[in-house]
Amino acid sequence: MTLKKEVDVFLALKSKPRSWLANKLEINEGYLSRILNGRDEPKHQIERIKKFIEKNWKFERRILNGSADFQSKAYSNY
Repeated sequence: MTLKKEVDVFLALKSKPRSWLANKLEINEGYLSRILNGRDEPKHQIERIKKFIEKNWKFERRILNGSADFQSKAYSNY
């Protein structure tokens, strides 16, 4: 999955706009857009974005990767 797609899915699942992510990362929204569209490739910012998503998106990521076992646990009580 590309960084742009990963960010967009992350934000969609969180119901947050890109401006929210830019604010959390303390970068300009236009700069975030340039990074996601590949016009700028600052390695340190790309790593910060990836780390932020990784830290804040464990459950949703497991679902998308198909490795979550939450369904069997969630429905085992019924």
